[in-house]
Amino acid sequence: MKIVIYSVKKAEMEGIGWHRDGDNIAYFCNGIRKSSQSQRCLFTLRFAYTFSYSGDTVYFAYSYPYTVSQLKEYLDTLEADQTINEFVSRRILCRTLAGNRCEYLTITSVRLCKKIAKPQSKKKKGVCFTARVHPGETVSSWMMQGECLRI
Repeated sequence: MKIVIYSVKKAEMEGIGWHRDGDNIAYFCNGIRKSSQSQRCLFTLRFAYTFSYSGDTVYFAYSYPYTVSQLKEYLDTLEADQTINEFVSRRILCRTLAGNRCEYLTITSVRLCKKIAKPQSKKKKGVCFTARVHPGETVSSWMMQGECLRI
């Protein structure tokens, strides 16, 4: 799989934003150990990239970026859809150190969604999905949104 690249000049001149590029991509154990007792080695990612424009600013990433603004926009879209809103309840779990809302969605039957704040008398089995537990895990955000094949 190729790395993801954003060239400021390519975006300005050709209208191309984040895209996959690069050649001779290799990911391998480099022989460096985390400690003298560890059997696990560290890994190196190596690739070649040909710059299209001189004086350009180019960003490299392992996955397409997924911003907090994109997440908010997506959740707002879900909340605004009346059909989805019948089954989905959006709540704030906590706030991040930066003050951003850390939200969760509860997806359940129509009759329970409206009563979700009250404890249920019947015990129901549930499944918990998490995404973006760590800042660099943008891939999980795309998967949770279901956009992995649309890019």
